[in-house]
Amino acid sequence: MKITNKLILFITLLFNVLVFGQVGINTSSPKATMDVNAKRANLDGTGAIDNAQTLGLLAPRLTRAELTGNTATYGANQAGALIYVTDVSGGDTLATRANVTAIGYYYFDSGANLWKAIGSGGGALTATYGLTNPTPTSIGIVDPIRFIYTPSISISTTLIQNGQTLNIYNEYVKQFSGTGNSPLVKNATTENATIPVYDARYFDFYITAYDTSVFANVSITDNGLLTYDVTGTASACSFMNIVMVLRKLPRP
Repeated sequence: MKITNKLILFITLLFNVLVFGQVGINTSSPKATMDVNAKRANLDGTGAIDNAQTLGLLAPRLTRAELTGNTATYGANQAGALIYVTDVSGGDTLATRANVTAIGYYYFDSGANLWKAIGSGGGALTATYGLTNPTPTSIGIVDPIRFIYTPSISISTTLIQNGQTLNIYNEYVKQFSGTGNSPLVKNATTENATIPVYDARYFDFYITAYDTSVFANVSITDNGLLTYDVTGTASACSFMNIVMVLRKLPRP
């Protein structure tokens, strides 16, 4: 009976060592905590590959709508978690989903409390130059600070008058969503059916330059409401440049 007890104890201890060791898939000699190999002729991961196998490693796949509906709390323990978003036609870009604007792989950055696209450098956005600048639009990628020059819009300067207003955020929404006076036109093979439109809480608004011979007392609110005085007659060269910078976290 004593011999049997020792044997059982030895087997139990050996089993525990194996459980907490390195794990190999299609290999008997894993080189890391988890070592996944393609299926080959030999168990040690060598030899000819099995060309009939379906290769790849699948992360959890879900739509943005499903991610939006997820109620789990993500924090430091989930840093580096990986998902693959299969569809972005539903859901929203609020809170941790601010960067989830296209189909693809995303990892969770616990420091920024955001899902970030893999290979995007934190989610670069196309920057379009010019509010009323008549020169051709120039396009570039801005990273890591993500900003958008507001689309070309008309600012009323007909009357020499104080306290005029224009909601810049509403103009941005109209043009980027295609709900303005003209429809949204796109190329046939565009990856996204629509341009992502962010809530005003995700923007900081900046007026970087304006024609001081025409405008005075210029200001803008957290919601993108522009207030200005018209003090002179505008010309074809009059301008005002407004930049919308995406925040890491929304305003309360």
